[in-house]
Amino acid sequence: MADNFSVLPRSTDVPVEILASVFKDTRNSYKFLFFLAIMDHVGSLRREARSGDSSDLKISAESLLKGIITTAWYPYVRFRLSFGNQDQVGKAIQSLMESTPDLSRENKVPRALLNRASENERIKDLLRYVPYRLIRPFFPNETKGLADQRVNETVAELSKEFFTQRKPLYRIIHNSSGKFEGIVLHQSWLAYLYDNAGIVKSWIRWEWLRYMQTCNPSVPNIAEKLIWRSGRPPLTKMRRLFTHVIQQADAGSIIKKCIYTNKTLDLDNYAVDHFIPWSFVGHNQPWNLVPTFSDINSSKSDRVPASSFLSRLCDYQFSFTQQAQKSLTKKVWSRNFEEPLIADLRITNFDAINNKTAFQNAFMETLQPLANLAVVHGFSGHWRPS
Repeated sequence: MADNFSVLPRSTDVPVEILASVFKDTRNSYKFLFFLAIMDHVGSLRREARSGDSSDLKISAESLLKGIITTAWYPYVRFRLSFGNQDQVGKAIQSLMESTPDLSRENKVPRALLNRASENERIKDLLRYVPYRLIRPFFPNETKGLADQRVNETVAELSKEFFTQRKPLYRIIHNSSGKFEGIVLHQSWLAYLYDNAGIVKSWIRWEWLRYMQTCNPSVPNIAEKLIWRSGRPPLTKMRRLFTHVIQQADAGSIIKKCIYTNKTLDLDNYAVDHFIPWSFVGHNQPWNLVPTFSDINSSKSDRVPASSFLSRLCDYQFSFTQQAQKSLTKKVWSRNFEEPLIADLRITNFDAINNKTAFQNAFMETLQPLANLAVVHGFSGHWRPS
């Protein structure tokens, strides 16, 4: 807690030291997603709030659910990340997707589907505990040793009774039948969150990243897979470099051919393929790229090629690095190819790059486990061109 308290800006108006403890011993993703959903409303609430009128600070259960699904959709649907063995977020999203069988795996949750989220029982169940557990640290004495089935009711009552005195982050709202209806942010906390939004969001995302890394220990580049981006980083530069190097190669060189079909490439019309899907590795490092025909690239999509193609890729990459050193300036070669090879494949030095056996060993020791892990995480394997 001390470390988190030192990260968050101090305040004389709200108990920041308690806020800093809300993620202690967290065993699922609900708290991170719920808090991020709250942060999505801070700006609009701050603009709309009228001094002393707490009704302006309400966030409905439906809005919170939409926020949770919107944030979780990208890492789950696009990258198939695990949210934990006991976590129900992924299962809830899957349930929502199954309600629309022809739905594609889009990067952003479709608006029509999002609007139906609150109708899905599995989605609604995500709010069964988290609104109460997130603010439980504000009432440590009253909830210590409390039976689990009594926590929700007790925290809801305490959030109302001590809303002014203890300044919990928010108070719980129930409807006439006792079901969770939303929250009302404390006005002092709204001011704090608004003034420090960038820091608080970064803190939440950092804690969520640490949690997700424990759930996906063998998945690379987790940080890049949690936040939605409008598209992949462009391959324009790498395609230009590939074209230049291939053009300089001898007519019978392996780098002039597609590793999947063994046919000669048309340099005016080809695609750059991520051998192990970009959706898994999350980067455009050159050792995972290989030119192929556009229709082959489309057919392969997010599938992992059969293991026999891995040795072909290894041969291709070794031949390509030899040609690239001749065809590119030292600066361009080093920055775009040599440095990633040494850093990512743990090829220790320049001589090893030019030693075929050393290169192949390092290449296979990195790529084979990555390919296997991609399949374990749900990517279709053993792909071959039809």
